[in-house]
Amino acid sequence: MNNNSDKQKKRKRVILISTISMIIFSTVSLLVGRNPMRMEVMLRDSVSLVEYYLIKKPVSFVGDIFNQYYALRGVYEENAILREKLDNYTLIESQNRALSDDFDKLKELTDIDYFKTDYKVKYAYVQSRPIDGWNQEVVINVGSVGGVEVGMAVMTSQGMIGFVTATSELSATVSLLTHERMINSVPVQIHNGEEIVYGLLDHYDVNTGRYEITLLDNIGALENDALVMTSGLGGSNETQGLLIGTAADVGTKEDGITTKVLVEPSAQFNDLRYVAVVLSESDINE
Repeated sequence: MNNNSDKQKKRKRVILISTISMIIFSTVSLLVGRNPMRMEVMLRDSVSLVEYYLIKKPVSFVGDIFNQYYALRGVYEENAILREKLDNYTLIESQNRALSDDFDKLKELTDIDYFKTDYKVKYAYVQSRPIDGWNQEVVINVGSVGGVEVGMAVMTSQGMIGFVTATSELSATVSLLTHERMINSVPVQIHNGEEIVYGLLDHYDVNTGRYEITLLDNIGALENDALVMTSGLGGSNETQGLLIGTAADVGTKEDGITTKVLVEPSAQFNDLRYVAVVLSESDINE
């Protein structure tokens, strides 16, 4: 009798457990089956919100603060450089005025009305530049009607770039100093510390991007940033003091005897747009 009672209790227990298990399984299956993506979307959105507000947003905020700091620091440094340049410009301007006054007084005393460093310019823009002769010449929009003559020097704000080699009434052809077969040698002077050394700019090396100057006299140890300028000794229309570039190295020419100086051009030839033609002495005195 007791055995039968125990068996019935065990059977009821098994049935109860099985029923509860089936109910739980059915409930879970029903929830998942109704919307299988809803739980995933909610979970993903929750994780994304936590990641954004606890990680990404604070990191982005800190990054923005540093970026603004470095930007302001860069502006401060640029302003400091500009102030220094402005101070130097003011000093140079005052020196130029003093020198100009001295020149005027010297002209009055000696009855000399023109110096090689006196020049005026006629502004122009580059009208065309041949693709097959990119480093050889440009055509500008000012010609003989504007007072431009063959042999006049042409420059940009950075330095001399070439000579006028042909003119029409409304345009002129400028042979560049980067021409491999330079038409005119340019008499120059190298301001090497306290000494001035003379030479001829007669070649441009396309491979190195440097001018070659044949020295006419000896040179001592080459100073850093020794400036190279026109000497004004090439004729009546030659202007003194037009910047050519910076002396970079001293070497020997192919003959093994003649000394040459390699020069980094001061002018940028890749983007020639606006130029200035240096007028002759007669145009200045008019």
